[in-house]
Amino acid sequence: MANDIWKFLSPRLRNHLPKMLGVAVLSTAVAAGCWLLGGLGLPALERALYDRALTTFTGGRGQSSDAYA
Repeated sequence: MANDIWKFLSPRLRNHLPKMLGVAVLSTAVAAGCWLLGGLGLPALERALYDRALTTFTGGRGQSSDAYA
């Protein structure tokens, strides 16, 4: 069973390994660049989406009376 799987995966891995490594390196470089440049506005977008999700999923209710108790 394992030998059959390896027979199937070996040619695919040999043919696609350079592409897979290239995508991994490129995506890591893009992520590192975004992190170094301050996320290109992603923290502000994340906060806005979080606020919208809270408003949507709580039905627009405000804080409870015991929020800071």
